[in-house]
Amino acid sequence: MCSAVPSELRAGWRLSIFLVIVIVLIKASNLMVGLHGVEDTTLFLVRKGMDFLIFVLASWIMGCIEVRTIAEYGLPWRGMFRAQFWQGAVLGFASITSLLVAMRLASVFYFGTIALRGTDMWRWAGVYALVFILVALKEEFLARGYWLFTLSAGIGFWPAGSVLCTLLIVVVWLICAAWLREVKYLKTVPIQDSRASL
Repeated sequence: MCSAVPSELRAGWRLSIFLVIVIVLIKASNLMVGLHGVEDTTLFLVRKGMDFLIFVLASWIMGCIEVRTIAEYGLPWRGMFRAQFWQGAVLGFASITSLLVAMRLASVFYFGTIALRGTDMWRWAGVYALVFILVALKEEFLARGYWLFTLSAGIGFWPAGSVLCTLLIVVVWLICAAWLREVKYLKTVPIQDSRASL
């Protein structure tokens, strides 16, 4: 924990400082990743880890300014991998499995054959488990970490939650719109019945 004088800055200024720190860390991480020529799989794993660490480091810096711990921003280290984590893991696995089974029953998805065996299978299972944990931590801490804590201090919890939810919807909509623009060539490609290849 850092020692500093407690900050009397308003929530808007604190969020602005946090945003500047996040942008600087993102730029720095892009330079660091750009310096090394690595394969796509490794780059993906490194990027997911760095995305999470950017928000943890920015929150830690703000914690030093505000004399708070990261746990106060929603990431209690002592509560990691306890009952709620495993409940979420089981529910997440069950929900995605149910979705895939339903898609298979609707004949729009095929599981295929087992491509990996032996130690390769377990190694890649571990890699994917790590990636999913990093993605979950990043997304949860991004949505409910410092942003929600500070915005709640300024306008209250429910208005802050509503603002962040609205921002999330807008961001997802913009990402989807950009993706749809990128795949606009699909209009010219004839669509084949996916069941014909099963």
